[in-house]
Amino acid sequence: MTFLVGALIAYAASDSVEVGYLLPFAAGNFIYIAAADLLPEIARETRTRAKLETSIAFAAGLGFLLAATQISS
Repeated sequence: MTFLVGALIAYAASDSVEVGYLLPFAAGNFIYIAAADLLPEIARETRTRAKLETSIAFAAGLGFLLAATQISS
């Protein structure tokens, strides 16, 4: 539920505050979630191919987040 409250606050404040600074914060939260949830799963995986696929998908997601922050700047 906190995402909804945060979204409403950001929307309400968008007229008076530069909300472009919130994008890196949101990206950091997604990176934290991915690191906290996915990396232990990768470490437990026994198949090398599955580890490689998951690592590539994780790196691609980080790349997309980096590209999004560069586009919005």
